[in-house]
This record gives sequence, C-alpha cells and structure tokens, in this order.
Amino acid sequence: MKRFAADEQTTQWISDNGMSVEDFAVIDIRLLQAQKAAHTLLTKHLDWLTDRQRKNLEEFKHRVSNKEQRQRITQNEVLGILNLAKTANRKDFKQRRKQKAQQGR
Repeated sequence: MKRFAADEQTTQWISDNGMSVEDFAVIDIRLLQAQKAAHTLLTKHLDWLTDRQRKNLEEFKHRVSNKEQRQRITQNEVLGILNLAKTANRKDFKQRRKQKAQQGR
C-alpha cells in the first residue's frame, strides 16, 4: 500500500516537472536536468525570457520528448539551457534578498 502511494507521488513529481515517466529511466541525467530547467523557466520565469529564449526552450522541450530528435541534442545545447537556468536562479535569489531587506526596514 505504501509503495503504491510512493509510486504515485513519484509519477506525479516527474509529470509536474515536465518530464515523461516512460522516458525517465533511459534519458541521460544532464538532459533530464536541462528538461526540468527548461520547464521551470517556461512556467515560473517566463517574464525574464526574451522571445527567442522562450522559443528555444519550447523547441528544446519538444525535441526532448521525441526519441529521434533527443538523440541529436548536443551537450552544448544542454549546457546552454542549464546556464540560462543558473542565471535565472541567481536573478531570482537577488530579487528575494532585496525583498527581504526591504521588509526588514
């Protein structure tokens, strides 16, 4: 019973992070990280992205979901997505820190 609930929670988490449950075990970890980062950027930080970045992220997510196209994704593309996510995380952290400082005054 507990295992079934854990499997459901795992499946839900994978789906909530924009990944496919069927492909989760066979995709390279860096590609999964980039897929999750792209999903997060498109759902939580869309206002920080340029139109070109948004289109590239959407195209990347589509390519990851297609097995044939997934195999053609290069490490440079993956690193580009991860670097963009890192930049967004830093910007988010600075914004939160600034808000906390203003609340403390």
